[in-house]
Amino acid sequence: MGRLERAFFERDVVEVARALLGCLLVHEVAGVRRVGRIVETEAYLAEGDAAAHVAYGKKASVRALEAGPGTLYVHPMRQYVGMDIVARGGSVLVRGLEVVEGMVGPLDGPGKLTRALGVTRDYDGVDVVTAGRIWVEAGEVMGEIGVGPRVGITRDVGLELRFRVLRG
Repeated sequence: MGRLERAFFERDVVEVARALLGCLLVHEVAGVRRVGRIVETEAYLAEGDAAAHVAYGKKASVRALEAGPGTLYVHPMRQYVGMDIVARGGSVLVRGLEVVEGMVGPLDGPGKLTRALGVTRDYDGVDVVTAGRIWVEAGEVMGEIGVGPRVGITRDVGLELRFRVLRG
């Protein structure tokens, strides 16, 4: 195991969205570790994807999307925040975590998991490869992978860019 290196995130966004399944998302605050296994992701494409935030034009709020692979893009999502990790050609929304350490679950939604992890808008632009407080570690998928359309969006709803670990 171990922290993922930059090369992991420099791959195509769809490949990264699928490869993140089973990996561990680790956030350490004041010596306390909060760890969750990634069990659901969605890919958002930098080009040709009307549901991606970059489709709305260049704004300061999406600056993290241009910072390069491995950067966190933390954005408003209703009354909470969502957390994407930038990859080549877009970003990956982390939609679901299985609790491993330091939190209670279920964490079956982007807002639930960012609250449980303690991730706020202040994390926008943080690099998960070099940051000391939040990172991703290699892991393994425990179950089959399901692929389907993204949820909670109104544009490009038919694109099958949602990946999740199926429990049998």
